[in-house]
Amino acid sequence: MSCNLLYKIEQSDFWRLQDEQYSIDLRYNKKAQSLRVNTEPKELFFLERTGLFKSRVLFKSEYDQLVGELQFTRNYRTGTIRVAESEWQFEIDAQGITLIDLQTRMVKRISVSLLPQLETNEFAALVFTYAKIQLAQVRRPAAVS
Repeated sequence: MSCNLLYKIEQSDFWRLQDEQYSIDLRYNKKAQSLRVNTEPKELFFLERTGLFKSRVLFKSEYDQLVGELQFTRNYRTGTIRVAESEWQFEIDAQGITLIDLQTRMVKRISVSLLPQLETNEFAALVFTYAKIQLAQVRRPAAVS
């Protein structure tokens, strides 16, 4: 799976997450600290950074409902992300991000362009979007033949 920066316009970065099964565009707005995911239906989330000793990024819907949380551990290189009732552990290295589903122990790799230059909230927005995609794929019913 890959996550590539398509272009920048003023305070917004436009990204594409894609693999063999899907391609999803998203827009991260630095000034508004918001994330718009272009799926059907389109979704809008706001990011809020909290925590003094343990840094967290909260994801809230446009209706101010908490829908996810990313928490960093050691040196901002590892942490956990929660979306709905699912939880993943993540680790950042030179090649990208590794996500481990804590329920199924499945491992996923994401290569991210410009990973070292990302600010904390933009990184969190990309990981949150990928976790939401994984959750939606698990919930999707199998095709009936």
